[in-house]
Amino acid sequence: MKQRTVSVLLIVILIASMVLPWVTSAEDWFEAEHEHAYFSYIAEEPGCETAGVETFECDCGDTYSVEVEPLGHSYQTSVVKPSCDAEGYTVYRCERCGISYTDDVVPALGHVFKNGICTFCGVEEPVQQLTEAAPMPEEDEGEPEDDGFNPEEKTEGITEGQEPASDAEPIE
Repeated sequence: MKQRTVSVLLIVILIASMVLPWVTSAEDWFEAEHEHAYFSYIAEEPGCETAGVETFECDCGDTYSVEVEPLGHSYQTSVVKPSCDAEGYTVYRCERCGISYTDDVVPALGHVFKNGICTFCGVEEPVQQLTEAAPMPEEDEGEPEDDGFNPEEKTEGITEGQEPASDAEPIE
């Protein structure tokens, strides 16, 4: 009987050594037969600049999550044309998050008047008001300044009663 027990034991060891590499535990045995069927949902919506989270779940309770890349801004543009006295520019506004900025600035055109009316906006040219002249400085009672002119001296080349040259222009 001893020999029979040893033989049975050897057969059990031989069978166990062939079966054990495939099945290490009962849990492994059940997992090998289950194929996961995941469904997914967005756990956190991605923003323009922030990542989101997508979660995957199986009916068996297994779950995992992955990061969803930020969407980036989606800008709509609005152009404001320059006027005579205001600069023009482009407004960029994100349709997702509402953030906006201004760029592409164009200087104001300035008025262009023709016959007293601006050709761009139709405004009348402003009339300049005359301002009261500043009072003349009081003259000094001292000697007058000598500017070097003496009306009694004769100028060279001109004699009294001489006619001007034919190409000279009359003084009005």
